[in-house]
Amino acid sequence: MSYQPSEPPVPEIITPSPLPQQQPDRQGLAIASLVLGGLSLLSFCLVFCAAPLGLAGIITGILGLKSSRRGLAIAGIILSAIGLFVSVILTLVGAAFLPAWSEMQNWNFENFDPDQFIP
Repeated sequence: MSYQPSEPPVPEIITPSPLPQQQPDRQGLAIASLVLGGLSLLSFCLVFCAAPLGLAGIITGILGLKSSRRGLAIAGIILSAIGLFVSVILTLVGAAFLPAWSEMQNWNFENFDPDQFIP
């Protein structure tokens, strides 16, 4: 009698199920929106800084709305919009007073008599 080993059982190949695709958490964009909105609001007098910061804050806030920090994104959008609005208003007011400012630059201060304003 001879011993003949039986063939080992073939293991079933288990294919891993594909993982559900998780969207990346965009909380960095929400935080960036809040920071850019704050900077836009603080630098509203500097139109060349406040307007780009406000636009960037609004864009990053919109992109950050799908994050776990949705409240920060909304606050960033609001601050950016206020900073952008105030800087645009100040630009328009400055442009309206520009003709008066240029006229004042040509004013002759040598012949100014303050007594004419005193009753």
